[in-house]
Amino acid sequence: MARGIMLPSCFAALVMAACFLLHGVHGNGGIVLVPSGSVSLVSGRNVTGFLSCDPPPTEDVVVDMALTSRGGESEHNFPIISPNRVRILAGTKSASFSVLGRGEGRYYVQYQVTVNLNYHVKHAESVIMVMNANDGWGGIQFQIGLNMAVFGAGLAFFLWRRLCPRLRLPFWSSHPVGLFEKINYDQLPPGKFQSKYGVALLHGSSLGDRARRFVSLPCDGKDIIEIAGLDAALSMRLHVDMGHLFLILTVFSCGVLMPIHYMSGKMDDASDPYLDLSFQETTIGNVPLQSHWYWGHVAMTYITALCVLKLLQRQLDVGKRVNIDSTRAIGHRSVLINSGLPKDMNSFQLRQKLASFLSPDDIKATVVIHDLQALYRILDQRVTLRNEYNRLITTNAQSISGTLPGCVRWCPGDICCPSAPLLAVSYARCLPCRSLCCPSAAADRGTVQYSPEHSGGRDIQAILAHALPRDRRRADWIQHELESFPSHVLDLYAKRQSTGAAFVVFSSMKAKHDFEARVRAAQRRQLPEVAFPWDATSSHRDLIAASMEEQPEDTSMLAPLVLRAAPEPDDVHWPNLTYQPQSAKRVCMFVFYQVTTVVIMILFSTPTAVLIYVKLDTHSAVYAIFTHDISSVLAKFITSYLPSLLLITVNWCLLTSLFYLTTVEPWLSESERMKSFLNKGFSYLLLSSIVLPSIGVTAVYLATDQGASLHHGSEAAYIERFMFQLCRNFFIAYVCQRAFLGSILQLLRVGERLVYQPWLRARAVTKAEIREADRPWPYYFGYDYAVVLSTFMVTLLGVVLSPLLTPFGALYFYMKFVAMKYNLVYVHPKSAGRGHVARSAYTIIFICLVLLEFTVAVVILEVGRKEQFAAMVFLMGATIVLYVGWYTCSYLLYISSTL
Repeated sequence: MARGIMLPSCFAALVMAACFLLHGVHGNGGIVLVPSGSVSLVSGRNVTGFLSCDPPPTEDVVVDMALTSRGGESEHNFPIISPNRVRILAGTKSASFSVLGRGEGRYYVQYQVTVNLNYHVKHAESVIMVMNANDGWGGIQFQIGLNMAVFGAGLAFFLWRRLCPRLRLPFWSSHPVGLFEKINYDQLPPGKFQSKYGVALLHGSSLGDRARRFVSLPCDGKDIIEIAGLDAALSMRLHVDMGHLFLILTVFSCGVLMPIHYMSGKMDDASDPYLDLSFQETTIGNVPLQSHWYWGHVAMTYITALCVLKLLQRQLDVGKRVNIDSTRAIGHRSVLINSGLPKDMNSFQLRQKLASFLSPDDIKATVVIHDLQALYRILDQRVTLRNEYNRLITTNAQSISGTLPGCVRWCPGDICCPSAPLLAVSYARCLPCRSLCCPSAAADRGTVQYSPEHSGGRDIQAILAHALPRDRRRADWIQHELESFPSHVLDLYAKRQSTGAAFVVFSSMKAKHDFEARVRAAQRRQLPEVAFPWDATSSHRDLIAASMEEQPEDTSMLAPLVLRAAPEPDDVHWPNLTYQPQSAKRVCMFVFYQVTTVVIMILFSTPTAVLIYVKLDTHSAVYAIFTHDISSVLAKFITSYLPSLLLITVNWCLLTSLFYLTTVEPWLSESERMKSFLNKGFSYLLLSSIVLPSIGVTAVYLATDQGASLHHGSEAAYIERFMFQLCRNFFIAYVCQRAFLGSILQLLRVGERLVYQPWLRARAVTKAEIREADRPWPYYFGYDYAVVLSTFMVTLLGVVLSPLLTPFGALYFYMKFVAMKYNLVYVHPKSAGRGHVARSAYTIIFICLVLLEFTVAVVILEVGRKEQFAAMVFLMGATIVLYVGWYTCSYLLYISSTL
């Protein structure tokens, strides 16, 4: 008992002694209150600050202030603090100083008491941010107002064209349909078109009924799958769930982190001159350095990680359900044997062989793949010659009748682009001028019609009699080639070789799983047996071994088979199926395409390099010409709206280049091509929009001589410039433009309706060309996912670092969903994929989550405390372990379900 009383007494004595020592150290001293958090001011303007003492000093107190920049800013851009040594006179409580902003950037101010050391500063340093005049609420309001005006104008034009579809325009004239009506791009008969889409979309009903049907149509229901495809259902569901995700995170981010950002950076007395809440005070840059307030950001990152993992789980569950609802798809119950079959095995023999392992009723169809590249090449040549012949005859027929399109008359050539030889011959003979100067000659000849199905040889000869000698010779040669039967095609088909691959369609998914399990069992049987201590508890290995012992048949044919997921038949690029998919030629071509892609990404990895070349960075004299009056609309547009718009434009140009580069890559299916483009496109957008944000920020640092060679401390400079970028409205402008401009451009299909279709229609001559020119583009999900996931990454960073970005992200996904749903339901053809691109997108979402955690950890390491950084490292490890464990459990569950 005595010992129990003695211990608290000793502890109390130690506490009292410590208090006495602290009192002895400080004596009658006090605290100097300095600005905490961050101070924001406009470049070229000054602001007054105050230093105050508590209690008022009996002797003068002198505080020195030193400016530094961890972002590598030049000293010529440093703010000017006057006076730099602030003296608080005895008997007074405070003294003032002024800060004049010069170059834009993020600067640190260190405070040190040099006279009257009985006082000490409450904060060792604070941050001064020099911003552009429009990097604040005014710039954000200008962004929202201008984007809403453009969106409203575009929406009004869209509604006008849909409500008045019969009104002809020089452009935008293909497929005149009403609002909420399906485009008949296949030119189906009215009865067949009504039976196919009338019930699901209420064709023929009133506008109100069609609108209500569109709103009530589930984005991942059976009707959407039948109309737009499985990929469309998965993509729309992801858009909606991302919108819900950021709407929920907006409540936490704006409701918790914004008060933390504002309150943590305020001074403790009423003399703080920065009482007006600026946009910069809503970001993480306003939190004092080494503050406990950063625990709020750590907690918010934990909440975000849980929400994103829940999002991924929901997408996987939706994917399983959608595959079940897709009754017409056969890919989910099919398998592609990529290699391993004997070269002399045909489809019937393969079916008989598989029937010895499975029930004959379990096998729906087997198709052994042959190498028919040479045959496809010949057929493609004949199709090209036939189209050229029809265009040549039709062009001359319309030229005789005087009905030739003006674009073809003045720029002769094929449907895509003019031909230089034809241009030279046509203008040498003054044919365009003659057709205008002598219209009576064409009228005397009468109207000449040509139809590939009905016109005979006499009609063709009458048309060619008025053609150029070059055209007559070309037509005779093509006709001779088409009339001669290619007998070597039969030889090529007779000598065709199997590729060692085959498609196998099963009657059910259970039969498919059973076949895959037998292949795995046969392959494991050939592996050397290795004993492990935990083998006794391995139920899966025991089940597989038992199943193998029960199989008396020879399974040696199954062991060399290489299985992979089978695409839908309409999704396959059949000419790319060859016997040697890994031949030296194909490997070299594949490496060439990848190297070309990397070169393009390196050249455009920082779009700011291009913008610097044309002198459009924020430090350029070009900006100074238009920004004398910072309150003018032109200055706001150039400094607040133009930078992110230029970034989006440059990104669009490069993504288009990457997209067309993937068209020549020898992928097996369109889904594989889209997956390849998704990985490349997202990598580029991540690099250009986030890692190296454009226009006068980090990309400028890396594009200039200062960033040519990385040195010790350059990572801190990168973080500082990234933090400075967060405190501007650049990312808000980026997401806002993606939301409003991107949605209306997608809804209007500007690239297709304003450029592509008018050009092709102006050059289309035959009925087939006109039909192809009017056909809408397919929806390229890889392209769309790349843009969407890059915006998802930007918004995910904003959840923790810049909370006001989160509601703009939610708005983006909701607006994108509505525009996407309308086009997929009423415009674009049905997609043939079955979710492979969506699964790649889910993997990238997890990568985005890990990148968010890594970014927050690095920022915390720079401005926060060590224990906060340790918590972020733990979260990263836990997230990766949880995801890997989740994936492993799902795989083991899948394996066990097939046994």
